[in-house]
Amino acid sequence: MPALPAGVTYVEVSAGGSHTAARRSDGEVVAWGWDFFDQLDVPVLPAGVTYVEVSAYGNHTVARRSDGEVVAWGWDILGQTDVPTLPAGLSYVGIAAGGESG
Repeated sequence: MPALPAGVTYVEVSAGGSHTAARRSDGEVVAWGWDFFDQLDVPVLPAGVTYVEVSAYGNHTVARRSDGEVVAWGWDILGQTDVPTLPAGLSYVGIAAGGESG
């Protein structure tokens, strides 16, 4: 588990099959474990945006941002990281990473 800066704590942890992702109290997400499918490559946030939820499964991770956007990274052989675009005015309110079945 990565060391934390002073005053920062882990507020959410989610385990995938070969990696773990955790959301910190400062809104950042960190990941550790096996990185064969880039499952540790957490997307960089735009200025002023934080992560508010994270969910890992298998070899991919999904995270929801404070601006309502959802991002996903890692293994994408069956579209696991292809987050659907929502119509204008709508945003995601929850997430869950799911299985890799086609």
